[in-house]
Amino acid sequence: MRISILIVVILFLNYSTVISQSSNSLQFDGLNDHVIVQNDSSLMISDSISINAWVNVQGNHGGGIGNIVFKQNLESCNFNHIDFRLSSTNNLQLVLCEENGCPGDFVLLTGNTALQSDQWYFVSGTYDGAQAKVYVDAVLDGNQTKTIYMSPENTPFSIGSNINDGSSSLGAETRFFNGYLDDIHLWSKALSIQEIEQYMNCPPNGTEQELVAFWNFEEGTGSTLSDLTTNNNDGVLTNSPTWSIETPEYLCNATSNSEIIQSPINVYPNPISNGDYLRVNQTYEQLNIYNIQGEHVSTHKGSEDINISNLTKGFYLLIIDHQKYKLVVE
Repeated sequence: MRISILIVVILFLNYSTVISQSSNSLQFDGLNDHVIVQNDSSLMISDSISINAWVNVQGNHGGGIGNIVFKQNLESCNFNHIDFRLSSTNNLQLVLCEENGCPGDFVLLTGNTALQSDQWYFVSGTYDGAQAKVYVDAVLDGNQTKTIYMSPENTPFSIGSNINDGSSSLGAETRFFNGYLDDIHLWSKALSIQEIEQYMNCPPNGTEQELVAFWNFEEGTGSTLSDLTTNNNDGVLTNSPTWSIETPEYLCNATSNSEIIQSPINVYPNPISNGDYLRVNQTYEQLNIYNIQGEHVSTHKGSEDINISNLTKGFYLLIIDHQKYKLVVE
């Protein structure tokens, strides 16, 4: 039998299309865990707003509702200025109130999709002064036409609960998120669906215009959740939410390759068919294969030959010991 060797070109990618994965998230127990962010002028959003977050529900929320982010309307008023949360059925909800008349008018928008447990979702809520919208994985999940005039107050901002300063009629915190949270960003504009999809695929870097706060949850230890923007809206972990390596995967897209390395991977016979194996010409600790849709295909360790009989013709993305590559199989 004649054995052919196909030299597969692997592109080392710093800025081209790669599968990325954050290193850490925070797990909230649904009982009393939360993060407190003290008020800053940048958090006093009054016109347009967008909130994005990765969420992974793990059980029932404390108080039946799981707050993702929350900012109280008024110290003496039992209503919310900003409330982005999951309902008791894990449908996404966006609640925005104006102060006039305490609470005055408000937006209460509930999405159509009930999120499943133990699965990562990229959730978004936007308001442009007239239209409120919620999205799940960059797909519109609900909208409401309503004009309100948000009047922000000097109240704390919370992640994972409906925290308040203790002086209002809301009393003690009751709505605690149960699950994992990661990559939360707050904007003072209504993002378009194209922008939402962009930031689902690849998070902001902290320098974008109208980005109020970006918490990427990459600390992995300690009691501070750092804001990557210059606003320094850092949060304090309260009641010990747990750092976790359970994280979402996303597909980063940019414009050009920074470096191309031709690295021989011996694949035989040629063309690839059932029973073929992929070999890497160096020992590695871990190799992950993803398809072009960003779906994880398989994980391999050591220098084992890799059975790729389940792969169809096309492009596959590899992460080999934290280095990111694109595998072109012809």
